Amino acid sequence: MEFIREVSKEIDIFGFYLQPAVGGIPLGYRFWRRFAEEIDNLVGIKIAPFNRYYTIEVVRAIIDSGSANEIALYNSTIYWK
Repeated sequence: MEFIREVSKEIDIFGFYLQPAVGGIPLGYRFWRRFAEEIDNLVGIKIAPFNRYYTIEVVRAIIDSGSANEIALYNSTIYWK
């Protein structure tokens, strides 16, 4: 997290949660709460909707961090025919 803190001194940070369903690792409530509280220039997080429970953990952490009005949360759904 130190690297992200240093980068955030120069530019805004936009997080992306690559969930396990597509090759990422699980990042729980504690990670996202800490991320929101410690990264000053965090402006948004893209949350892929592969697992609704992982998505809810991110939303809950951002709300509990007190940063809900400063951090945009993006979620997209892909429809296949």
